[in-house]
Amino acid sequence: MIEVDTFKIAFDNNLIRGYHPDKYINSYRDRKKSITGEIENVLTSSRLTEKIRGLTYLDIKENETIIQGSSKILGLDSRQLLNKNNFPKALKIIAKKGGLDMDIEGVLHNAKTCMVDPAKNVYLRGTENVMDDYVNMLKMIGSPGYYRQEPYNNSGKKGGYGSKGIVFRKVLKTENRREKITFYPKGSEISSNDIEAYNYLCKIGAWEEVERMMRIEGRLSSHKKIRQRFGISDVKFWSVLNANINPVDSIFADLIKSSKLKTETKEKTLGGLILPNCKNIDMRGLTSKQMDDIMIAKMLVANFGSEKNIRFHYLASGLSQSVATKKINRLRPYIQQAHRDLMKANYGKCWTLEELKDFQELVKRA
Repeated sequence: MIEVDTFKIAFDNNLIRGYHPDKYINSYRDRKKSITGEIENVLTSSRLTEKIRGLTYLDIKENETIIQGSSKILGLDSRQLLNKNNFPKALKIIAKKGGLDMDIEGVLHNAKTCMVDPAKNVYLRGTENVMDDYVNMLKMIGSPGYYRQEPYNNSGKKGGYGSKGIVFRKVLKTENRREKITFYPKGSEISSNDIEAYNYLCKIGAWEEVERMMRIEGRLSSHKKIRQRFGISDVKFWSVLNANINPVDSIFADLIKSSKLKTETKEKTLGGLILPNCKNIDMRGLTSKQMDDIMIAKMLVANFGSEKNIRFHYLASGLSQSVATKKINRLRPYIQQAHRDLMKANYGKCWTLEELKDFQELVKRA
């Protein structure tokens, strides 16, 4: 079943029968009458001023009403996401707390989707650092020219749980390609920003489950992408909730595919970063010459990165192809070891391509 977190919908004002004026602030604009030329003050917007949990804004404009909110509308159980079964309840909550006399069925079946975040909750098992481990694995994904990697920080503050999440944002070429996918620990977000939900989840004995929960959210903000990713012919929100294709899976698959999987020095690579087999060199019994080669390899990797760049460095230094090849062949085991050490320092452990694909399967099953 399709589930979403954040949504933005728009629908015709004939589905609003009335609203409580004390809850809204009105905006007006001067407009010239086409026949008489007289200036009249026209009501252009009535915006809800009362803060409601999970509701970003509700704006009744001249011809349409716009609502933006999230699954927090449903209450304090932050494990819940919006779906076709509970979205009618969410609309009733918005109508009641927003002082709206609204045709719920009409909105449910006719509202158009302006923006939507398809979402999944993935429950991870392992050590107490399992969440950090998986985020570190995702940081290894390189997709230059396709997805830009950014740290996730929903709190707006430096550090905190924000540093644990990660965002992959589609590199824009045209407006209708806007999309992104975000991975973050939901428990850290709740404990940092939503103490009311935290206390509630502890009270009902669900906190340990939430601590293991990674929230994965896509973001689709153009009609073309919404139709394409959900496999639907229109952009009605009801069509989105009843779709058979989950965009989280397809966006994640595209992210991995765009990382240009290739083979380099007989080791699997992802986006130019080596994903090694994690077999370290036995340092016992090495000669002084071998120890010197290890130090040379570390300096080369630190300064030039990949074996390809190291080869360019040798050629630019005036070495012939044959001499450069001999040096590379002699240093290759130590270059690979230096890459492994660098990755462990940057990403916590030496991840393999198979582990990334296992995680992708876990996301599909969620």
